[in-house]
Amino acid sequence: MEKKASCVLIVDDMMVNRTILSSLLSSHGVNSDLATSGKEAIYLCRKNDYDLVLLDHRMPEVDGVETMLEIKSIFKKKGLEVPIICHTTDEASWYESLYKAAGFSAILTKPIDPHQLYEALITYLPEGSLPAVQDEAAEDKAHVRQEEALLPDWLRAIPEIDTMSGIEHCDTAEDYLETLYIFISSIREKASEIEKFYHDSNWQMFTLRIHSIKSVARLVGANSLADTAAALEEAAKHLDRDIIDDMTPGFLRSYRAFYDKLSAMPDIHEEHHDASVHTHLPGISQATLDDAFMTMAEFVTLYDSENIRVILDSLMGYDLPPDVKEKLLSIDRALHNFDWARLREIFEITGGEL
Repeated sequence: MEKKASCVLIVDDMMVNRTILSSLLSSHGVNSDLATSGKEAIYLCRKNDYDLVLLDHRMPEVDGVETMLEIKSIFKKKGLEVPIICHTTDEASWYESLYKAAGFSAILTKPIDPHQLYEALITYLPEGSLPAVQDEAAEDKAHVRQEEALLPDWLRAIPEIDTMSGIEHCDTAEDYLETLYIFISSIREKASEIEKFYHDSNWQMFTLRIHSIKSVARLVGANSLADTAAALEEAAKHLDRDIIDDMTPGFLRSYRAFYDKLSAMPDIHEEHHDASVHTHLPGISQATLDDAFMTMAEFVTLYDSENIRVILDSLMGYDLPPDVKEKLLSIDRALHNFDWARLREIFEITGGEL
């Protein structure tokens, strides 16, 4: 009898992390379900059984520890012992003993190292779930070189981006370009938000935005930017105003410079969304599309750019008709410019103040 493939639950509020982890698992023949929050993870664990859970520590509403404890309780009632691995930031990994004491089986640091992930899969998935790998290091190096060669020449020529590092984190050229697009598309909005949080002395939100930039920058190989973000995040956690005041202007200039370097390249948006590049993307029903656009329209009336971005990014993972792609690009451009009048026009919203 053919052995059933293992299934892993991935829990992370950032689409980039979910996409990359799912791709890495798929490359090892492991299926995955995706949850965007602790609440959704708890729902899925009540409904399904899993061989392993990869759980983000820092999430809004229900955090990783609360989610882990509830999931353990659910599986205990089912008579199952399912390992739960915490994936978190590199500095948080210093407290590995505390995480394990709380009940996590192991810790993986972001951005996820494919080698560490593979070792975790070997350790915690049922025996025989993974195919044998011969000379894994040599195969990985050859794979990275092969995928990196598929990237556009202009991209590989940008000195501020280590594309080899990006491929190592994202696994394939296609997933790397997907991640890079998400990185680019959020630069203007996040930079403006950081400035606002800085001027308002809203250090909690300031720290969260810097943290998210650090994570995605590391994924795409913008290592110098990620290092600066890590230092700025640490200063913000300790409310070191001298360092924050000194670093923030330069950080924002460097961050925005990536948009200028990358978005100026010819047809970057069209190249990213070209259906010929994403031939394996899943289809989406008209009902799901209608629901997504209706929900985005509601968020437009609330001026909620973050949730619009979440839905927009999730739709990018589907094989979409050309007219829908064009509409999403129009929404994307309007979000970049905080053009709420244009967004209301796109969604045909009338009335209310702009």
